[in-house]
Amino acid sequence: MRVLLIDHGCRGGRGACAHPDAERFAAHGAVVVFADASNVFPHDAVRLSDEDLAVAREDARRAVYRAVDDENPDVILVLHAGAIADLAVETGVPLVVHAALADLEAAGEGVVRDLVASSLGAADIVVADDAKTGRALRRDDWLPADVVVEIVPRADAAKLVAACRRASERRRG
Repeated sequence: MRVLLIDHGCRGGRGACAHPDAERFAAHGAVVVFADASNVFPHDAVRLSDEDLAVAREDARRAVYRAVDDENPDVILVLHAGAIADLAVETGVPLVVHAALADLEAAGEGVVRDLVASSLGAADIVVADDAKTGRALRRDDWLPADVVVEIVPRADAAKLVAACRRASERRRG
């Protein structure tokens, strides 16, 4: 299974990022490939003007689509529910979004929050880093009521790979 990983913490381009999860995922049968979308998208998106946000999102969109075309992933895993997670939805590739409480807090209010909520609502599987994040997703209306939230710590590669596999299989029917 090929997992396209989009992670705001991975900077420097596809070749420059020796992501710590790649080896752990490989141990569970996943080949991790990367989108360099995080290189073109700022961490502090909530501080951007609407115009700058639109430009940054278009650059990130091109990077995500290029990675999908080049890598042909079975599933996309977005670590850190952020303002580019919804771009993965547009590709039509099965999507798993991992959210931590810090991601929700960073989204703030307004456009970025709406983008994050949209991606969470459209994901095939939403995983929360811990029970506190899971409760916040429900309490603060980040998700439609029918979306199931799984609790999967980011460090648990086996469960993240299993969630990716389920998302991919769910789409194939």
